[in-house]
Amino acid sequence: MSFKIGDLVRHKSEFLRNIFWCLDVPLNGKIVELGPVRCPLVARVNWSDGTSTRILVSNLEADPRS
Repeated sequence: MSFKIGDLVRHKSEFLRNIFWCLDVPLNGKIVELGPVRCPLVARVNWSDGTSTRILVSNLEADPRS
């Protein structure tokens, strides 16, 4: 799936299981920046808990509540 700036996303559950993250996971976030046009593999996401991080888009999925 390709994302665009402004999309509401969440972590894929498989990603969370792989890194053993089960507590205090942000509910969702909004994409505010994408990598280069030719290779948008990384997105900057402003998460619902107030943090902002860069994450591989392969570890994201669209939030169905959007």
